[in-house]
Amino acid sequence: MDKKKLKELVSASYDGKVLQEDTVMQITQTLNRKMLKAYIRALKSWENKQTVIITTPEENSDIKTLSTLFLDKNVTHAIDPSLILGVKIQDNDMIYEMSLKNRFDTMLSQLDA
Repeated sequence: MDKKKLKELVSASYDGKVLQEDTVMQITQTLNRKMLKAYIRALKSWENKQTVIITTPEENSDIKTLSTLFLDKNVTHAIDPSLILGVKIQDNDMIYEMSLKNRFDTMLSQLDA
């Protein structure tokens, strides 16, 4: 299956930002094993590109403010107490970490050098 056909199948699987389960089931019934693997990889890749994960050390009202930066993406909130203070934003394969833990780790690595 070529990339163009794969892209068409993935875009047909979504209605806006929502994955259409019945459409996916219809598509998967027509694919052989090799094409099915490629289709699943493409769906996962598309989902990663459309999702932003914002991680904070505790439940926080600033998430709504940060979410406005990513209006065209699905924003997911995660809690990680090890961040101490700050925020970590993962947008596809880009990770932005502005936290006290990150600062401490950077200072420690510079002291060890």
